[in-house]
Amino acid sequence: MLFGIIFGIEGALIALAAILLGQHGLGLWIPFAAALIVGIHFLPLARVFDMPLYYWTGFASVVGVLGCLFIHDVYVRVLAVGLVMAAVLWLSVIVLLVQTRIAQPA
Repeated sequence: MLFGIIFGIEGALIALAAILLGQHGLGLWIPFAAALIVGIHFLPLARVFDMPLYYWTGFASVVGVLGCLFIHDVYVRVLAVGLVMAAVLWLSVIVLLVQTRIAQPA
């Protein structure tokens, strides 16, 4: 139930950010806002699923996306946001797979 609520809030916030940014001619900031919201949503999910890895996933996502603010070229910034999110999420998957493999009896 909590997952559905968190997921619903995440989707609503992304939609709202996209609408507001689009209306104000700031469409290139939509991926940044979406990535930030996705990163933040991992923090409550960590507690809901009792997955400490999700705290790290959320923290790394948010810090990485905020770090992209220092990139002056807007197109490179958008690319960097996508690459940061991809790297963090793939790394989280790899860590989760390794943890699962270690936890399984031989």
